[in-house]
This record gives sequence, structure tokens and C-alpha cells, in this order.
Amino acid sequence: MRNLIIILTLSALIYSCAGKPESSPDFLYGSRFFNVYMENYLKGEPKVAESYFYKAEAQFRKVDSLCNLSRIYIGRYVLEEGDGDPAVLETAKKYADLAACTEEQQSVLFLSGQKYDKDKLPEPFRSIQGADREKIADLADRSEFDDITKTRLLRNAAIGYIIDSPVRSEELAEQALAIDKYHGWSLNLLRDLIIIKNARIKQGKNTDDIATRIELIKSVMVKN
Repeated sequence: MRNLIIILTLSALIYSCAGKPESSPDFLYGSRFFNVYMENYLKGEPKVAESYFYKAEAQFRKVDSLCNLSRIYIGRYVLEEGDGDPAVLETAKKYADLAACTEEQQSVLFLSGQKYDKDKLPEPFRSIQGADREKIADLADRSEFDDITKTRLLRNAAIGYIIDSPVRSEELAEQALAIDKYHGWSLNLLRDLIIIKNARIKQGKNTDDIATRIELIKSVMVKN
């Protein structure tokens, strides 16, 4: 279950460290670049996304903002939803250790499955550690979470229900699908549809239409 609750909100993802106010131009530039990275990544534009990620990294390097550097790498890992490269977490750890960024260090431990101090774990990790699938689904209704987090929460809960409650799984994945359609997040739409397909298979339903929709999205993403 731990791998199903690896989530992060943009607001909690990067913030100023060493006393620098969040409204500083340096923070705003770096966070804006990272936001563009996330949008393009989720829309299936990996090359464009990659360029903005490294712009964010360069901006935070320029001002010696090591905690934020750690957080953008944590965010990159989380965004991949279970397919993250361990080397990304290693980079996050390197930056966190350089500046003794406690919350980032604990986040890396949490994400890598190592022992962590829950009292030092930042939100939203603190709220979701140890949460069951229904609590995860309920957290998607919390107003402080952005849509990137909400759709991920719904998807994670849906995965947890596939085996013994595929109807509930499909329902949650459909909710995630609606959010992802609104934003045009092609990668997430693909993830949602795969869950829906598997949930329908478990129910004995025909999945030809879902399979076609999956292939249509894949065909466009391959071209990018």
C-alpha cells in the first residue's frame, strides 16, 4: 500500500528555505518553471517538460536554494507514480543532505521505503502515511489539495479496489478521468483508462471501447 500513496501537492512541493520569502522573484521563477514542467509532463510532452525541469533546477542552483532543489527532484520522482528512477531520489537526498533539509530528508526516506520519523515528515505525507484506500479516496475531497494531487489520490485508491471491489475502482477512476480531461493531462488519462479497463475486466464487462481509447492516446503520445 505504501507505493499507492506516494503523492505530493504543488504547494507543498517547493518552498523557500533559509528564511527566503516565497514571494521572492527567485522562488517565483523556479516554481513557475517547475509548474510548466509538470503541466507538459502530464500532457505527454516529455521533451518540453525536461527543458523546463532543468530551468527550474538552474534557477534554484543560482540562488543556492538547496532545499528547493531537493524538492523538485522529490516531485519529479512522485510524478512518475511508481515508475520513478531511484537515482532521482538519490539526487534529492544529495541536495537535502548538503543543507540539512530535515523534511526533504524524511520525504526521501519515506519514498524509498526506509525508516522515517513521522513527526518530521511534511504534509501531505504525514496525513497519508498508513492510510487505507478509503481514506485516500476521501482525501481527494480536501480543498487544500490541487487537482494534480486529487487525481493521483483517486487513481491510487482505485488501484486498491480493483481486486475485491472493481465497481468502486471504476467509479474512482472515472472521477480522476473527469479531472484529467478538464486539464488535458494525456498521461493521466492513459493511466485512468488502464485502471478502468482492468476494473471492467474484473466485472466481466466488454472493454473494446476502452482499449480503443487507450490506443488513440498512445498513438499521439508516441509522436511526441
